[in-house]
Amino acid sequence: MKVIDYIKKSLPYVVLTTDIIVGYPSETESEFEETLKTVSEVRYDSAFMFRYSVRPGTVAADYDDDVPEADKIRRLQKLIKLQQGISYEQNQREIGQVRYGLVEGYSKRSPEKMRARTEGNKTVLFDAHDIPEGTIVPVKISAADAFTLHGKIAEPN
Repeated sequence: MKVIDYIKKSLPYVVLTTDIIVGYPSETESEFEETLKTVSEVRYDSAFMFRYSVRPGTVAADYDDDVPEADKIRRLQKLIKLQQGISYEQNQREIGQVRYGLVEGYSKRSPEKMRARTEGNKTVLFDAHDIPEGTIVPVKISAADAFTLHGKIAEPN
């Protein structure tokens, strides 16, 4: 936690992400609760979360997959709910900020919006047309949910 605190204090626009597996062989309920506590303390901007499943050829494939599937699913749902709330709160901090986004193309859901990735690798959708992929654009963030930022092209700082 000292390293996380140092990073957050040293870098004003740091985005922290992680990958988390729940239900790894021999994971106890207490260890899972410790994972939730850590996620709450670190406050990752986003996380890729999975339930454990055997992958042939890995070291863990030889372990006894002793966590019941129902427990894996329950733990994963609880973790996802926690992280979605944190991601939403973290993204609310973006509102009013100008972020530079690398244009990836049009939004998958709306031909009226384009999609870019911010310097923190967050997806931002904005009203625009025909901006070539690979262009970096300043976007003023006007709204956010747990997964996506929304904004308008801004004047460069």
